[in-house]
Amino acid sequence: AIVVSFGTQAATAGTITYDDYTGVKTGWQMASDDAYLGSRAGCFESMVRVGYDTALEPGLAESWTQTSPKVWEFKLRKGVKFQNGEPLNAKAAVNALTNLLKAPVPARAFSPKLVAAVEVGGDDIVKITTIEPSVLLPAQMASPATSILAPSAYKDGKVDPIGTCTGPFKITKVDASQYMELTANHDYWNGMPKLSGGRVNFIPDADTRATQIRSGEVQISRVIPPWAVKTIVATKGVKVAPITVPRITEMLLNNSKPPFKDIKVR
Repeated sequence: AIVVSFGTQAATAGTITYDDYTGVKTGWQMASDDAYLGSRAGCFESMVRVGYDTALEPGLAESWTQTSPKVWEFKLRKGVKFQNGEPLNAKAAVNALTNLLKAPVPARAFSPKLVAAVEVGGDDIVKITTIEPSVLLPAQMASPATSILAPSAYKDGKVDPIGTCTGPFKITKVDASQYMELTANHDYWNGMPKLSGGRVNFIPDADTRATQIRSGEVQISRVIPPWAVKTIVATKGVKVAPITVPRITEMLLNNSKPPFKDIKVR
């Protein structure tokens, strides 16, 4: 659950502070959970995104088409710029996705086991070829791991998100274990952000996150444990907001080994 506190000074001043449960662990490697931090902060953006109703929506790509069973073409929005002024084009997007494919531990949604090639199909066309025919690729492209950063973000095997995102907020300062600070991107392609900036605190202790939302130190606190929700609900001005996410958990049986190789057991 996400817990939201209303009416605090920071919120009315046009900024917001929220507690997240983890900090930057891998130096912003896109195949790691760090990509989710950048996405939640409003800095990272993918070609496809998931709407509040869990349906797929255009992101940095305005449309996509399956041109053959193994090939998808994504048409990028025109006029989008990275926060440092570099233009978003197919070459930049292919560079970002190629770096993701080369990750030592590839992202589950976009790895060499799933993707055969990423190519420039034109100035604004990204062509992706899968290993096997797939109708799921657009959904996989909504993963924060596939966020597109400027070519200058990738240097010597490292990733630098400062100034290289496309999102409504810029990451301006990062203490990997403590916090990051954000400011509005006034040149955002989808209009002026409604907040002037904010701060994300990295608070691994769940009880501390719960206490800070009750005291008004933060306006949003993520992943509140069940035992703290009852107390929080009773706090004036605080609302618990359960969020629907498109997540599937599955268990597969290995039918080649005992006992499941026996059809009677299965």
